[in-house]
Amino acid sequence: MVVDQDLTTFKKLSNLYNRHHPHIITMSKVMNDSITDLPKGWENVLVKDVSKKIQYGYTGKALENGEYYYLRITDIQDNNVDWSKTPFVDISKAEATNYQLNKGDIVFARTGATAGKSYLFVDDKISVFASYLIRIITNTQKVIPEFLYNYFQSPKYWSQIFGNIIGAAQPNFNGQKLGEIQIPLPPLPEQQRIVEQLDALFLKIDKAIELTQQNLQHSKHLLPAALNEVFGKAEEKGWKKYKWYEVLTIKNGKDHKKVNNPNGKYPIYGSGGIMGYSDEYLCEEKTTIIGRKGSINSPIYVDAKFWNVDTAFGICAGNKLEPRLLFFFCLSYDFSKHNKSTTLPSLTKTDLLEIEIPLPDLPTQQTIVTYLNQLRNQQQQLITHYTKQLQHLQKLKASLLDAAFGGRL
Repeated sequence: MVVDQDLTTFKKLSNLYNRHHPHIITMSKVMNDSITDLPKGWENVLVKDVSKKIQYGYTGKALENGEYYYLRITDIQDNNVDWSKTPFVDISKAEATNYQLNKGDIVFARTGATAGKSYLFVDDKISVFASYLIRIITNTQKVIPEFLYNYFQSPKYWSQIFGNIIGAAQPNFNGQKLGEIQIPLPPLPEQQRIVEQLDALFLKIDKAIELTQQNLQHSKHLLPAALNEVFGKAEEKGWKKYKWYEVLTIKNGKDHKKVNNPNGKYPIYGSGGIMGYSDEYLCEEKTTIIGRKGSINSPIYVDAKFWNVDTAFGICAGNKLEPRLLFFFCLSYDFSKHNKSTTLPSLTKTDLLEIEIPLPDLPTQQTIVTYLNQLRNQQQQLITHYTKQLQHLQKLKASLLDAAFGGRL
């Protein structure tokens, strides 16, 4: 069952979000605004002003074993490092002294899709950082590393990153540009207060995110569990098994290019959904689509007449089979066992017609369909609900960061 754990915490966080929500600003506004209107005692500085060193990483050979871990961009996932999967590096002790990470160092991805993302090193690991990372050694007399790292998660930071990244196909960000990033800097005691407050709030938010993700996963498992209950225990219920060729027909798709008409009456379906419209159709209402090639395990139920393309089969129920039950069976069935290709997944009509489907009488089928329809609708509502909750919590984080670095937290 899906459970809403810690609902009180979520409501408290929602109230916190609503309190800070007026301060949420769009990315375009952030990019056009400088860091102004700071509280008394704060100042605008650059990253290079609060850094002892901004440095590129070491280029070396990764090893399975060694003395020094070799931290790379790909080892940093969701602000964490799985050290069991991180390689070692071939490096001398003399060289390692220039690249060994110390607690409080911050490393940045300088290239690729993650360019600009940062990681605060707090680990008890002997590690050097790789060449596609940039390290900042902070001047702790001016800035607390945790304060600077939190700023590097904020909308104002990312607006500056997006404005400075070069290279469309392979985004890049260099050390010089990193040093020119602006920071709103309060006195050290205020930095410490902000860090402690953000840590406490983010702990609650992260707990709420974890619980919401669990509920989202529970929601996604509702229908598969019910389908397994229906079709997995059919033999115990005494249902008769039929070959597909006994209870349905399969309609081959055709190339749609010659019939494509944007103003057409009938949708054109591929295995991924609607691809266009046509004045002609191939399949009747209440037909299930499964992919002949490509997406072979993503059935679609269509209530209206439609044209199916040549990479999609139309599965049409006969008079012994409730059409919607056929769709639910297809949702429960693993078509990959009939895959005929090692590259692009592919199915054949001959193999499909030999599939066995267990069926009760039609009135029972209709009762099952009513139940599964209701459950699927409930599942979709729950997925929408928890997805919105996750978005809400992520916005709350951004809002709190915006408030913190504007002196409003």
